[in-house]
Amino acid sequence: MLGIACALLLDQPFFGRPVIRGLAILPYLLPTVVVAVAFQWLLDGSLGLFTIWSEQLGFGRPAWYENSTMAMMIVVVASVWTWTPFVTISFLAALQTIPKSLYEAARVDGAGPWNRFWHVTIPMLIPMLMVIVLLRSIWMFNKFDIIWLMTKGGPLSATEHLPVLAYRRAFLQYDVGGGAAIATLSFAVLSVLILVYFYFYPLDGKDDNK
Repeated sequence: MLGIACALLLDQPFFGRPVIRGLAILPYLLPTVVVAVAFQWLLDGSLGLFTIWSEQLGFGRPAWYENSTMAMMIVVVASVWTWTPFVTISFLAALQTIPKSLYEAARVDGAGPWNRFWHVTIPMLIPMLMVIVLLRSIWMFNKFDIIWLMTKGGPLSATEHLPVLAYRRAFLQYDVGGGAAIATLSFAVLSVLILVYFYFYPLDGKDDNK
């Protein structure tokens, strides 16, 4: 929804729109290591900008990476910040393909902004939404770099998922067979989930009754 909201804002006419559109893609272009280092600097327990602000507001110095829930939230926020531009640009491209005549017809029928969004924009964006949900699910299921760089799966394995576990078993514990087994299991689980997704939400949009 954040990507759709940003795309709708960037689709509106305003001064400097081409520049803002170009700047909006920058987080997606940054290397993952740069994003991880930036978040670690912002959340440093002593000199981090967010840590200083938190202390000035009277909340003390949060244990950003020592708390399981907070560590997971940090990873999620970093990932969302990195990938939202991709989702935004994808939906922005989809918005450009919606015929303006549909909005004009809805306006003639007395539809307000919310009804036009709900009954015109959303149905036209559903194909792109299905693709984005599929791609993001696959990418996040296999996410390794940002988690390893920021938390290494900690604290107490709170942010450890199958790719991190496979890497740890194979390259840190030297259990190559165990790591391969985990990677194979990860592939099998992801394959089943994709097949189930395609069964319920086929991307071709064909009507089986025809």
